[in-house]
Amino acid sequence: MSELKHEIKRAEFILSNIPKKARVLDAGSSNGFMHDYLKKYHPAIVGIDFYGLPDAYDTGISSKPEIIHDLNTLPWPVKDSSFDCIVAGEIIEHIYNPTYFLRECWRILKDDGIIIITTPSASSITHLTETSNVDFDVRKYCHIHTFSERNMKQLLHDTKFSIVKLEYVCSAKVKVLTLLNKRLSQTMMVVGKKK
Repeated sequence: MSELKHEIKRAEFILSNIPKKARVLDAGSSNGFMHDYLKKYHPAIVGIDFYGLPDAYDTGISSKPEIIHDLNTLPWPVKDSSFDCIVAGEIIEHIYNPTYFLRECWRILKDDGIIIITTPSASSITHLTETSNVDFDVRKYCHIHTFSERNMKQLLHDTKFSIVKLEYVCSAKVKVLTLLNKRLSQTMMVVGKKK
């Protein structure tokens, strides 16, 4: 699966799990490419992030987040129980303290709110082969954390979320191997519900 197809699969997963008429916060909207794509289908989405690619904003390729804020700095400038859904696409691995991040998401979500998380899988073939290389530097990807299915489930449980759905998406490079074990897929995608 090409990188574009992979991103489309991820976007489809996110869109299919956003409740209808939900007020949505895109936590970590960054340079806005995925945010803008989601907004085409769900106009009520609001982005929050501390930075992006200024050149992308200047050329009109993507939009700035509606709320400029460092997600590692708590609390976020968002009222309690103000969103129905939070999308955390490819961000939790960059957060200094994922527990605090998810507690802040819990605070912001309305009762029975939904969080949608996508993150590279720690057990993916890509991750395992790259990290086994002696020259691998996790900082190159700015990934502070990696998540297995087991530790993601525990993290969500510890922060008062129940898991509604957990799926994987992979690239064509490892498609055959992922038929043997889905956890070898490139990206873990999770839907959690506020308890």
